[in-house]
Amino acid sequence: MLGILLTPLMDYFEVQSSPLVNVLLLMVALIFVAILYLSISRTRKNKLIDVIELEMLQKHELLIRPKSILFTSIY
Repeated sequence: MLGILLTPLMDYFEVQSSPLVNVLLLMVALIFVAILYLSISRTRKNKLIDVIELEMLQKHELLIRPKSILFTSIY
């Protein structure tokens, strides 16, 4: 419903651009998203390290196997 209401405004935002400009804008957007992702990841890791000392925890191996197709189709 919101898209239908915004349709008349789309003509104002239509700007002609070359493929080179489009590629540059895409690259800038991808770099920005990557930097944002890495900064959020680093912040969350630092918060985890503040709460838990990972070096002090015991290390275990966990083997995860997918369910068989035969068993998933029965249920």
